[in-house]
Amino acid sequence: MKIAVFLKNENFEYLDDHIIQIYTFNIENNLITSIGSELVTIKNLNHILLWLLSKNIEEIYLKNPNNELKSYFEKTGITVKSIEEIKDNPLLKSFLL
Repeated sequence: MKIAVFLKNENFEYLDDHIIQIYTFNIENNLITSIGSELVTIKNLNHILLWLLSKNIEEIYLKNPNNELKSYFEKTGITVKSIEEIKDNPLLKSFLL
């Protein structure tokens, strides 16, 4: 499973050529097999979605995901969770808290 974590409180409504940092984790058999960090230039919400899909991301963590944003991503099979839920994932908790 590939996971992306957005640590900053990004306002996804106003992203016009905004650069954001996204952390990625690849988890296999309850082990983190790779960790990455990318600065990504985002033009709009569709651009974020295309980036996530191109990286085969299955789950994302955001600071304050609203229902509309969750619905948008979940229509494509990407699970959206609040950054607060990271403490429920023992693998990620140790890296991000």
